Amino acid sequence: MKRHPSLFRLSHHHQHVLVQAKRLGRARGEEPDKASAIASEFLALWESRGADHFREEEEILLPMLARHARVRREEISEMLFQHAEIRSLIDRIAEALDGEGPLPVSLLVELGESLERHVRLEEQVIFPLVEATLPQDEMDRLRERLEQAG
Repeated sequence: MKRHPSLFRLSHHHQHVLVQAKRLGRARGEEPDKASAIASEFLALWESRGADHFREEEEILLPMLARHARVRREEISEMLFQHAEIRSLIDRIAEALDGEGPLPVSLLVELGESLERHVRLEEQVIFPLVEATLPQDEMDRLRERLEQAG
């Protein structure tokens, strides 16, 4: 799918997230040490890029969309709900890694599935809505703001 250049950066992040989602899903059946390594690698990536990606969508993308369209929409609510759900899973994984007991691999699998669902929603629904709604000058402004943020 051809994406507007203003959204390239966010879409590029999604490509990396999908790779990680697959790795998280493959944690099922792994030895505990390997599952913990997969979780630790994901958490490092989350800290370096993931949390900022969500903030950029919430603090830049959605407010700009709200200037031109009604954002009290089921798709937007779902996007934000997914952000909260993903953050919660990440917190639970981090706590499990810091704890004494074994890491529940089911959390990694659930996170991988949630990430895949989330990327599909944004790439197939949210980003096309932004592209169809924002005029070109606002798309250019969006690109500038996202570049400044990152």
